[in-house]
Amino acid sequence: MEEEGHPIHVLMMNRDISYFQHVKSVLSEKKPVIPTFEVVGAFSLPQAYRLLGKVKFDVILLDNEFQNGNGSGIHLFHQVQKQAINTPIIVLAESQDTAQALLEMHEGAQDYFVKWECHPERLMFSILFSIERNRVRQSLHQINNELERRVVERTKQLRNLTEHLQSIREDERTSLAREIHDELGQELTAIKMYLYQLDKSLAPTNSQAVSQETYGHLHSMSQLIDQTIQSVRKIASELRPSLLDHLGLAEAIEWETEEFQKRTGIFCFHSLAREIVPDRNHTIAIFRIFQEIMTNITRHSQATKVEVRLSMEKRFVVLEVSDNGKGITEDQIQDPNSLGILGMRERALYMDGEMTFEKGKGQHGTKVVLKIPYRQSEEALCHASGF
Repeated sequence: MEEEGHPIHVLMMNRDISYFQHVKSVLSEKKPVIPTFEVVGAFSLPQAYRLLGKVKFDVILLDNEFQNGNGSGIHLFHQVQKQAINTPIIVLAESQDTAQALLEMHEGAQDYFVKWECHPERLMFSILFSIERNRVRQSLHQINNELERRVVERTKQLRNLTEHLQSIREDERTSLAREIHDELGQELTAIKMYLYQLDKSLAPTNSQAVSQETYGHLHSMSQLIDQTIQSVRKIASELRPSLLDHLGLAEAIEWETEEFQKRTGIFCFHSLAREIVPDRNHTIAIFRIFQEIMTNITRHSQATKVEVRLSMEKRFVVLEVSDNGKGITEDQIQDPNSLGILGMRERALYMDGEMTFEKGKGQHGTKVVLKIPYRQSEEALCHASGF
């Protein structure tokens, strides 16, 4: 509602001067509690547009026969609506037309009256109600825009935090993998050498008699150490495949695919564009998403065959993983508790990419497609530039 002491500015677009004078007279009458009205008439469309450019009106009373021909009805309403954005419009008609009334109300008209049949007080209160409703609508729109802005900002902050935590996690994995490989690997190798020296010192040529049982224990210990060395290498590789740092994304995916086939017995086919060399962060993210996809195949798909493709489409890196398993349902894709899928999507979104889940070939299995803008590594850029 307008503040006390401030008049309500009404633009009346109407060709009937007698009706304009009638409405102006009715609205100009002083009434308790009701604000005063200042009614301005426009008797042609150019005149109305000039007034709208100079004065901020609180409401427009629009005669839907203001202009004959194409400039009347809903076409006229849309014209005025574009010129007077966020200004409520009340339509005045020569006669009752329910279909026209419903159409204009649907398009945004605040109210619809038949001229000379409308009670003055009803028109007055319709004006007041339209202004208040429009004020509330604009306030809600501003609040909604502010909430959306905050949601976008908070989402960006959370994604930045997630990426920061992922980066810390990758650094810790790299450090831990290096320590496991270097420290434990070296110590186990040293133990293996000491055991070898012990075995030599207890050889049958030695004067001291040694039982076959002792030799059996030494042999078992040697085998156990070999197995432990292999386990250490496997754990270090799972934490951070050295191929990822030394040879690149395609080679790391190839190695992971071959290891997956050995572990699961699921046949794997891969086609990898080895010239794709993304920057470090993108390489890690793509590889971790790939690992999560393969983990999901192991756990849920019941597949016997997997196809992996890494390619370039325009300026996007595209990773496609297809299986011939039982497939994933839409409910599973949209399940808020599917943390693996959520995690993959968040990684992709942070890199301005996207992930899609589709039916596989012949409507069997699942096809996961990851598309990420290609950001070439510095090494690849230097190599391409001849440095």
